[in-house]
Amino acid sequence: MRKERIVSIGVCPRCGEQIVRPYPCNVAVCTCESATPIKLEPAMVVDGKSYAKISRIAKLADVSVDRVLEVLLETYIEELEEKGLLNLVKGEK
Repeated sequence: MRKERIVSIGVCPRCGEQIVRPYPCNVAVCTCESATPIKLEPAMVVDGKSYAKISRIAKLADVSVDRVLEVLLETYIEELEEKGLLNLVKGEK
């Protein structure tokens, strides 16, 4: 069972609250007084042990952890699309 998951995430510029929604979700509205629409970006959530492994891979490859995570995220999204799972989620909107 995979511990990683993809979420959509953003931060309210008014109150600083971090907003996390299931992927794919492009926009959320903060519940603070401003009711500000927040643009959400895809992100990958990993546990501490997995992050340590990814850090070691990044160091060996002489690239940033962010770059390794970008590649993993792109690969995971492609995998979901190939299985037809991402299209099912997008179709429910």
